[in-house]
Amino acid sequence: MENILVDKISKRTSSDLVLDQRNAILVVVEEIILSGIARTNLFQHAYLYGPTYQNIFYRIPKYSLNLEFALYDGSYAVDLEKSLKSAVKELLSYGIKSNIDTRLKSISQGNQTLFLRIPLKPIFELVFPKNAKQITKSQVLSIKCSITTTNNKYVGYQLRYILEPTQILVKTIDESTAYSLSIRNILFSKWSTRVSADDLENFIRYSQLETSINYQYLDSEMRRYGDEFPRFRKLDLNYLKKVLKRRFEEIDFDYAYRELLLETKDYNLTVKWDKYLFLSYLDNIYEERRK
Repeated sequence: MENILVDKISKRTSSDLVLDQRNAILVVVEEIILSGIARTNLFQHAYLYGPTYQNIFYRIPKYSLNLEFALYDGSYAVDLEKSLKSAVKELLSYGIKSNIDTRLKSISQGNQTLFLRIPLKPIFELVFPKNAKQITKSQVLSIKCSITTTNNKYVGYQLRYILEPTQILVKTIDESTAYSLSIRNILFSKWSTRVSADDLENFIRYSQLETSINYQYLDSEMRRYGDEFPRFRKLDLNYLKKVLKRRFEEIDFDYAYRELLLETKDYNLTVKWDKYLFLSYLDNIYEERRK
């Protein structure tokens, strides 16, 4: 299986830079972790979302140390540690040693968090031996695995395969719900002028792709989070555009853009973020795409 590991990681990058090689290792390691988790029953009750699923399944260069799951069945008592033990076995089948760090284990109101720690140096020695000397024995991938409860019956999900060497079925959030989740996060950020660059970037991406909005999901979330949202009315296109327009007038886009540059390290981005850019994307939301 070590030859397969080398092949999978090598396909992810041809760069000689340590950072690029580390990111390639991260993505493949997370694929293997998901394969191990999929051998348990977790995906019968939960789905994957967040930057990692976008990287693995859509090759969007978002390198995150977070594996984020959400329960759509709130009555199910999930055992995240059991699923991660399966992931440890899966990693070991590729020659990768790992351990579950229970010192940082967190369980609160049905939410669980655990960390999976994987030493980097042995993987570099196997796949990128020329740069292995630059990696110390203390350097690890500390992957945060967390699971929350959605409490929203309108979440949409899809089944995706992780290929090579075996076909493993993984359940992820669907694009319409991911688009709607980004809109929710933009509208109800805990800061008055700051919004996650990741959510703003997702808004642009899904708008450009003319992704449909999961109106039922977004309507439910706005009723749960939005103090000003009229409880008696159903979410419609005009109201959605109105509240987004008002929100875009408030956001500090300079701050968000700097955050984006730090995350992507792509200093050649030509389109600067401002409220006019985001207001222009409101025209990409159409009434006929209601679910």
